[in-house]
Amino acid sequence: MRNKQNDDLNRPLLLVVLLLLFITLLQTGCSIPRHIWHEDDIEVSEVNDPAAAKRVLIASSQSDFKESVVARIEQALEDEGVYLYIIGLSELKGQSVEDYDAVVLINRCVAWGMDPDVDGFLKHLDSFENVIVLTTSGDGHWLPDTTKRNFDAISSASERALVDETADEILARVLPLLEEQP
Repeated sequence: MRNKQNDDLNRPLLLVVLLLLFITLLQTGCSIPRHIWHEDDIEVSEVNDPAAAKRVLIASSQSDFKESVVARIEQALEDEGVYLYIIGLSELKGQSVEDYDAVVLINRCVAWGMDPDVDGFLKHLDSFENVIVLTTSGDGHWLPDTTKRNFDAISSASERALVDETADEILARVLPLLEEQP
């Protein structure tokens, strides 16, 4: 009789433990692809004088689509005398958003999350008013959660036909930030 009572008491506890284990495995399993299928970083480059009054940081991973978007932004801002510092996502550590009028982060959605380098960078920021995040996803409709981190979010599919449209959307958000500067 005593064992039956113990079994009756332990059964709900066992179900809760199994449920928590399942949720943990599911959560962990969904985040693994972000670490396994890491994209290479875009090549570091600079455009115009680092002492320029207007400054933009662009951090991106490497893909034909992303590099084309960056090149289009670069073309649009180069003649304006804007300093562009283009780096890979893994080089975001140590960068300060206060050093730039606009910060553009270009990453991809993997397993319902942003690139870990972008997510980690954003977690350490106090202010997001000059941060624009482009996240590419399969259908181009996934947006990161901006509830606690009020950055400007854009999404796009990585399709060659969308390069100009995506770059124009980023520029439409960058240019007002540059106009605020002398």
